Amino acid sequence: MKNPRITVITVVYNGTKKIEETMLSVLNQTYSNVEYVVLDGNSNDGTVEIIKSFSERIKNQEFSLSFKNFKWLSESDQGVYDAMNKAVKLSEGDWIIFMNAGDGFIDDNVLEDIFKESINIEDLDVIYGNDWVEQANGIRTLHLANQPITNSWKSSVFRHGAMFTKVELLRQFPFKLSEEYAICADYDFIYHLISLNKVFQYINRDILYYEAEGISSNQLQAVKNNKMVVLSYTPQKAYQLWHNLNILKSVFLLPIIKPIIKVLVIISQIVRQYIPNEFISRIPVHALRVCYYRSVCKIKIGKKASIHLRTFIVGRDIQIGDNSVINRNCLLDSRSGIRIGKNVSISPDVHLITGSHRVDSETFKYIGKPITIEDYAWIGSRATILQGVRIGKGAVVAAGAVVSKNVEPYSIVGGVPAIKIGDRKQNLEYNPAWRPWFC
Repeated sequence: MKNPRITVITVVYNGTKKIEETMLSVLNQTYSNVEYVVLDGNSNDGTVEIIKSFSERIKNQEFSLSFKNFKWLSESDQGVYDAMNKAVKLSEGDWIIFMNAGDGFIDDNVLEDIFKESINIEDLDVIYGNDWVEQANGIRTLHLANQPITNSWKSSVFRHGAMFTKVELLRQFPFKLSEEYAICADYDFIYHLISLNKVFQYINRDILYYEAEGISSNQLQAVKNNKMVVLSYTPQKAYQLWHNLNILKSVFLLPIIKPIIKVLVIISQIVRQYIPNEFISRIPVHALRVCYYRSVCKIKIGKKASIHLRTFIVGRDIQIGDNSVINRNCLLDSRSGIRIGKNVSISPDVHLITGSHRVDSETFKYIGKPITIEDYAWIGSRATILQGVRIGKGAVVAAGAVVSKNVEPYSIVGGVPAIKIGDRKQNLEYNPAWRPWFC
């Protein structure tokens, strides 16, 4: 199946502070075959008016895609899972992903990267990836969904919003609406598919961010619900014992260890933030710096790649490909993830900034999106790459440029804001690796 239709479903109730950001994250996707369904629970706070305004903007082709397949409905429901079931009935896509109000795609290329023609999805039932959990202060933490799917009997391996499901499965097994499944019907759906030996495929791709304070954020209740779901499909005594011990841990152990965890967090910040930036980054021996970055900061650094002196690092979600070089005095703000390909040359004093704030937010809400720099790209001195930007393969960013939008492969951009000023040859075969002494 090439270019399958992807249905994105958003359910919302009284979400004026959340719905716009979520809808924009969907409407700005670059994939060409998207259906968008929005289900409102008869809101009375202005949410419907916001959805109507987006409907008009879609009709006026304000977004990169025309989104002719946009549907919305506002009516009372029995809760979030009832609304999700209704939306599934309205959908006409091949695959479905739920992107509820308050959630958002991590960048504009998620659907394009997953469902481009090279992926083989014929025999798959569920595709899932990584997610970012956003705390009340806006800081996000990456959750890798790379555990074996067989571990799902303990707890969900991946976030429900980070999965794509074949539409026929959602129609065959709708979310349960009884009171006991009020906050775990999504986990029940996932575990049911696992018990039926449906084919799950993990892809190492960040899919979405979501707010930590959701309907299933209560730790103890979540453990009890997981036990109920698992035992309804696999009533083995070993599972029952494990879940009972987990409940005891949530009731008695967690309150005791929470203060200890706070102390460990402070120590971790010292070891992974203060020490590497104030001391490690000034050690004039590259091998020692890279050893610390890899082993302590858990930064993924490829073969013969280098991070030169006095590079300031915020966060630690950084992946650097083979032979890539980051020169002196750069700023790597990786709070929302930095992905650097192979044979990339980043000149001195470059700033990669994945975090920002909503200018129209009364609470100065933090927003973050990852930065991706593909193979053979060249970033000139004192350039600034802003959140959510993808620098295409072989592209060049001129010195001093400020890049706020994606850069096409092999193109040359410059200026503030950066615009295209030329093209580059595409037969690139060089190795910029550079690790001299005292650099």
